[in-house]
Amino acid sequence: MHPFLKNKLYLFGAVISFLLLASGEVFVLHYALETSWQEAVISAIVEHVFLAALVYSFWFWVKFGSVEDEGITGKLFSPLASLLAITILWQGVSSVFIMLFNQQVFPAFDSVMLVKTLYGFLLFLIFFFIYLYDNYRVFSLSRKEEEKQLELKATRAELRFLRSQLNPHFLFNSLNSIAALSKFDGDKAHDTVLKLSDYLRYTLKSGKVLSIPLSQELEANDLYLEVEQVRYEDRLRVEKSISFENDIKVPSMITQPLIENAIKYGVEENNSEVVLKIRLDQTDEYILFEIENNFDGSHKHGEGIGLTNVQERMYLHYQRRDLVMIEDQNGIFKVSLKFPIG
Repeated sequence: MHPFLKNKLYLFGAVISFLLLASGEVFVLHYALETSWQEAVISAIVEHVFLAALVYSFWFWVKFGSVEDEGITGKLFSPLASLLAITILWQGVSSVFIMLFNQQVFPAFDSVMLVKTLYGFLLFLIFFFIYLYDNYRVFSLSRKEEEKQLELKATRAELRFLRSQLNPHFLFNSLNSIAALSKFDGDKAHDTVLKLSDYLRYTLKSGKVLSIPLSQELEANDLYLEVEQVRYEDRLRVEKSISFENDIKVPSMITQPLIENAIKYGVEENNSEVVLKIRLDQTDEYILFEIENNFDGSHKHGEGIGLTNVQERMYLHYQRRDLVMIEDQNGIFKVSLKFPIG
């Protein structure tokens, strides 16, 4: 869109400028060149009306014309040559109209017309650079917006990819546990199937969005842990301390890999009971999620691809690297996530 139509301030400034320039020409013609008031006013009005029309139309040449054409057209109609041609056209047509209004013969090319020609050329040159700047600014903003959208799409694609890297063994192991449980406790096996189906339904639903309410994330964790406890029974004990007020949105399935990691490196590699502690607390700025588990000190607690994905997803979502903390000491492995409030 033309900047004069897009911004009323530009249009107002241009109108005031042309009125002042036309008024200045009237006084110069009358007092300096001793032209009558009638001739001076007619000359100024005709020249500046036509000048304003050309200046307005000139934007379309700057916007859509090719000033980088390397062929004959580009050489003949380079910016300066075009400006000079437009100036001569303006001066010639204006002189014809002035002659008709004042009933004079076509004026000879003298010092006055030379000054007017240079004045018109300078004015066209000023607007040429104004239009170039406006086009560059619009192009730059458009380019930045396109890059922002591309970056956003890439980020969303990467988030979906990282989120999709769940451990398929969970499903297989759960089905095996349900199959074994059905032989001696059909009711419990039936309940476990329902919980597993609810959890899988949640994973499908979360795959369509980037973030969900924290309460839903915690409900999914409960389903996951209940299914896993069927498998590990007394080897896994879960202790939870949940306290928060703001049900903020968090990256979907961001905490599940932490629970999976704790079970994999805590329970599966330890024959004794493993206590999985989950704490959730709220401060003025963050909601803090902590998960810790004891493990066999003779083996190093692994972090796995799940924890790496959590770190990357937290960074992509919040653009911060200080929201994930990992501690590994004295047989206790602890991971903390800070979810900013607001």
